[in-house]
Amino acid sequence: MFSSPKIKFGWFVDSHVRINTPLAGAIETEGQLPDFITCQKKTLVELGAETRVLAHWATSTDIAGEWVIDAKSKGFDLPVSFVGDLHPSGLLNHLRIYYSTWPFSGSDLVRNPLVQPAPGLDKPHILEVYFKALAEGDKQTILGTFSADAYLREPSGERFKHPGPDGRKKFFEAAFFDGGVRVNHATVVWSGNLCAVEYVCDRWGTAVLPPQAGMAVYELSDDQKLIKAARIYDDVSPPSP
Repeated sequence: MFSSPKIKFGWFVDSHVRINTPLAGAIETEGQLPDFITCQKKTLVELGAETRVLAHWATSTDIAGEWVIDAKSKGFDLPVSFVGDLHPSGLLNHLRIYYSTWPFSGSDLVRNPLVQPAPGLDKPHILEVYFKALAEGDKQTILGTFSADAYLREPSGERFKHPGPDGRKKFFEAAFFDGGVRVNHATVVWSGNLCAVEYVCDRWGTAVLPPQAGMAVYELSDDQKLIKAARIYDDVSPPSP
């Protein structure tokens, strides 16, 4: 979803639009873009939406960003994130948008992978520790990757934010009830203290899941030795206890 209708053909290499969102799916032709933008505007009006930018950053090959849509008329907030692949010209090759569909429908949408996993991606050491602990269901280690005042926010917004040591402990105790969560990394957009990771999740505990696309953003401490915030953008559902 977009906060304004200012997306232009000229943003993309050869004016070839390549956008993917959870609800609209793939927008890949020039003719699809006006209808897509009109639909997004209508939805934002119906939601009584106001938007807040959280962060945006870039490398020489990618851009990433986050914002929050406050749906005033519906009483919920919707975190949204994106990653874009950049052509050497600085134009976009592909724009991938992530948000949970749960606030709209009360259920999660299985979203097929948008990017294939790629081994050996460069990321901050603390995130290597975090993801290893996540896969192994190692609660003690994963809790140790966060600063004391850090928080973790689930995809469905502020109502599902887990601040402080107690909040994070309760979250991971529930998440790891049947074991760890395997997320296979597809891209990393890392600049300074912000790092976005696109992934494919295919296992939660002992349950094998249909491979599903997701993204998370990690805000790091100044020395990059701890995680200050983890914000998740996906529709991956845990198996039932």
